Amino acid sequence: MRRHPGAANVTVAEFVHLPVGVSIASLTLEPGAELAIAKGDDDGEGLFVTHGTGWVTSEQGGREEIVAGNIVYYDFDPHLVIGTDVGMIVLRIQGGFMMPGPHP
Repeated sequence: MRRHPGAANVTVAEFVHLPVGVSIASLTLEPGAELAIAKGDDDGEGLFVTHGTGWVTSEQGGREEIVAGNIVYYDFDPHLVIGTDVGMIVLRIQGGFMMPGPHP
């Protein structure tokens, strides 16, 4: 596990990096944490909330409350931020053809 370089109150545990470009990590956000998730590629990404509550903001969707059991999928969004007031754990799945969305 390591601290996220962009947010001191976020811990990252990376589980899998597959050769097809898919990676899975657990992000533990402590109370009050905010994390900007800038994406620069065309592959989709998913956040699966496993514990706690929080919110996600984006340029297109505004602010949306999220709770354990919610799945947030997004394509490219340079303004995406996730955060929590009480603490939250999410699984972050990035890349590959495993996520819905446009593919060549």
